[in-house]
Amino acid sequence: MTATAASQNRRLFTCSFSEFRPEMGIPVRFTAFYPRWGLPYQLAGNAKLIAPPRAIIKLDREPYTPLYIASIEAAGVEAIRGELRTLTGAYPAGMPIVLLCFEKLSKPGAWCHRRLFAEWWHGKTGEVVAELGATAQDTGTQPAQGALF
Repeated sequence: MTATAASQNRRLFTCSFSEFRPEMGIPVRFTAFYPRWGLPYQLAGNAKLIAPPRAIIKLDREPYTPLYIASIEAAGVEAIRGELRTLTGAYPAGMPIVLLCFEKLSKPGAWCHRRLFAEWWHGKTGEVVAELGATAQDTGTQPAQGALF
């Protein structure tokens, strides 16, 4: 890999809108709807290929999961990488991408599509997508992180 290509590597993380802080990285929403409250930071855009389809957002986890996974499977890894590259191209090289949605995962039993995406992405690419917000199982450590591109 050339130095130029290596400098373009971006790590991928997830977080909630309310827990995100600008020093975490590039904020990219991947939600069906924009937050109804004003955000104290500017979003880079919406990653539509990995946002949940509006038709499934009110479903319980059991019926939701296979439908969401099918939607991101249909998009595929390379298209998702391309969309994220397009949304974040104006930001400094190497700055991490933080995928944002509404749910806080700090309550026991809480779940969210961002963790479903993270598991799917890890399974397809081997790249870990760590959660930056608090979780019910929070250990205070972050797993090793692979580069997105």
